[in-house]
Amino acid sequence: MEIATIAPLIAIVAGLFGILAKYRLDIWRDKRNERIQAAAKFRSVFSDVLIQIHNETIDPQSFLVELFVEHGIAVKEFAGYLGDFKGKRFLKAWQEYQCHDGVDFRLSVPYTTIGGSIEQKRENREKAIAVIHKLISYADQA
Repeated sequence: MEIATIAPLIAIVAGLFGILAKYRLDIWRDKRNERIQAAAKFRSVFSDVLIQIHNETIDPQSFLVELFVEHGIAVKEFAGYLGDFKGKRFLKAWQEYQCHDGVDFRLSVPYTTIGGSIEQKRENREKAIAVIHKLISYADQA
């Protein structure tokens, strides 16, 4: 083959490769933007809780139970953006949040600060803060 016939073929192949690379890059960028938006939405659901939970005059259990359904929806929406491995670890962290010591927290009082010793109240508040921070950490990594 002559150079005059090879050069246009190389140009066509390179052009097609460039189009394919741009297409893949656009898909990757769109998925990344979706993941970033989902992470921001997830963080916003739990950030208000962190503000409230630091208020020592409010019992965390009282508003955590009220927000349980909203939190569950946010977790399910966000888990889909994490992939298999991170998604499983994230759902395990959610399980730890909702089932403290194997008991659904709506049926027990693991995060309550009503009654009990001062030490127990502090521990319960710290447990709630720690598990919420663990959930939010997955959104920070997105």
